[in-house]
Amino acid sequence: MGDPTGRQPRGNSCSRTANKKYDASFTTVKEAPQPMPSTGPFVAIETSSSPGSVAVGTPPDDLREFAFPAGSDHGRGLIPALVTLTEAAGWPLTETTLVSVAIGPGPFTGLRVGVTTAKAIAWSTGCPVAAIPTATCLAAQAVAAGSPKGPVQVVFDAGRGELFVVTASPAGPPGATDAGNWWQLHVTGLQKPEAWRDSLPRGAAVTGSGLALADPLLTELPDTRPDLWIAAPADRQPTASTVARLGLAAAERNELFDAAAVKPIYLRASYAEEKKG
Repeated sequence: MGDPTGRQPRGNSCSRTANKKYDASFTTVKEAPQPMPSTGPFVAIETSSSPGSVAVGTPPDDLREFAFPAGSDHGRGLIPALVTLTEAAGWPLTETTLVSVAIGPGPFTGLRVGVTTAKAIAWSTGCPVAAIPTATCLAAQAVAAGSPKGPVQVVFDAGRGELFVVTASPAGPPGATDAGNWWQLHVTGLQKPEAWRDSLPRGAAVTGSGLALADPLLTELPDTRPDLWIAAPADRQPTASTVARLGLAAAERNELFDAAAVKPIYLRASYAEEKKG
């Protein structure tokens, strides 16, 4: 069984059929796991999608979440939103004992701001980081929304009329009561909508922002593929509250890491990198 957090294990186990030069981008940690923190205040950051959200809380059941308005500037609003939430919860941001962050795939700007902020909080407080792949977050939300058992097909809008495709497969131990927290990811990479649609197995569960791509093949998917379980629009956007839950589950499994080891996963290479080939 692979890494149950949904992160790809070290080495060459990350499988792609496209974009092979980006295999390393899905390896999010390079150091040994850190000890689980004592139960205490935590923060969660989700800026791999737009508009994004943040959450703070204290185990077992105190959770406060703030969703950014459309068009928000994460660079200016992220820390103030966290400070406001933590103060409302009765503790300062400096008392954070765990920071969980969605690491993508996602577009460059928002994802970079979120991961950088998470690392800054971790460095300043000395707490560990739970790095949560966005595909894992969306798969967990699909399960919570009633998706059928089995893999979840997650698609992101990669621009240029293409999708970024990830398959999230359940990876929990037999009888696990928190099965929605255990995932193994298989990355296909960039695909055209038609190729992705035709590759879907019968009865598959599908979710993700890519379903909103303005392409007739996707808008007509409920009619052309009635066998599919398709997540409702509200469930196709990852939330900070889900990132928080997955982060706490990672802490229970002692799968937390130093800030320096956490890397974002971008939907595409930069323009300069693409020109280099």
